[in-house]
Amino acid sequence: LGANAADRADLLAWLATGRPEGDPADAPLPRRYTTDWEIGVPDAVVTLPAPIPGKATGFMPYENVFVKPDLGGERWIQALEVRPSAREVVHHVLVFVLPPGESESDRRRRGDTAGGNYLAAYVPGNNRLTYPDGFAKHIPAGSTLHFQLHYTPNGTATRDQTSLGLVFARTPPRHEVRVAAISAKFEIPPGAANHEVKGRIPVPLDARLMSFMPHMHVRGKAYRYELELPDGKARTLLDVPRYDFNWQLLYRLNEYIDAPAGSVLRGTAHFDNSTNNPANPDPSKSVQWGEQTYDEMMLGYFEYYLPSVAPGTDSGLALGRALRDGSALFNQLDRNRDGKITPEESPSPAQFRAADADHDGIVTRDELRDFLQKRKKK
Repeated sequence: LGANAADRADLLAWLATGRPEGDPADAPLPRRYTTDWEIGVPDAVVTLPAPIPGKATGFMPYENVFVKPDLGGERWIQALEVRPSAREVVHHVLVFVLPPGESESDRRRRGDTAGGNYLAAYVPGNNRLTYPDGFAKHIPAGSTLHFQLHYTPNGTATRDQTSLGLVFARTPPRHEVRVAAISAKFEIPPGAANHEVKGRIPVPLDARLMSFMPHMHVRGKAYRYELELPDGKARTLLDVPRYDFNWQLLYRLNEYIDAPAGSVLRGTAHFDNSTNNPANPDPSKSVQWGEQTYDEMMLGYFEYYLPSVAPGTDSGLALGRALRDGSALFNQLDRNRDGKITPEESPSPAQFRAADADHDGIVTRDELRDFLQKRKKK
């Protein structure tokens, strides 16, 4: 064993005498599990109004619960924590902010929660966030919180009453933390051991990237984030070669990464739908996007902030809305406000030429919108 004769003699004597316990004072400290909030004492706790019953077997569709909390007005959130009461069956929880004027029916009809600007998330291995001073998430006064909950029955009927703990920022932040996601449509063939799926999202406003959290299901194998700059140069931001559905980590950056307007964020996922994957429910079937664990997802979440946009500004200036109509990016690039973008105002000559559909030497608002939509679909 690599020990000297005296150590071996002591070990054999201890074994021969019934392995008596040594001095407890010399033992390692016992492992302790907290039952309190890991973010500290919350300033507010928002709890589902009633427990949600869970089936013992089968599958459950998403539960959508809308709660209007009394937070005393507008709030900036510096720390948050999602606490299910039946963690053994919770696949995930996402909490979204519905500002005043956005109805529950609008939210349900759009069905845009998959890549939305969520406030809080719970997945295995990840249930809380704390932001540094000067950074926070925004809840406008009078907002409603939309809890999206997904349960996976495990053989025992359950009742879950998830809570959300919030710690308020003591002063207004310098920057508002936002969330977006890279996604893609796909079909994974039966038996495919290393099926590749690529997604991309253009960056219409100067942004700084703060963190990454890839999300796939049990066939998820690897995920890589890359940034293509306006000049065409690319760099790898995060490479996760062994993705684990049971331990979905948020990768936080020590130094934030600039993503200038005109860049493209790329996500590359690999899936193992073969018999070599012990978690694979059925390697004989093709797999597409779906809500249940036996389906798959390809989401590359990332947190970011917009250095030139004041905190609390209408989220229409965030990436999602800008991608739909291009107006925010157009306003940023059109520095002289003459209603057109010239080559001198464009950060990328190559992208300017691609956006200039009629080749007249200027890019109009409609041309930029069409260009962004085409890039998003590629």
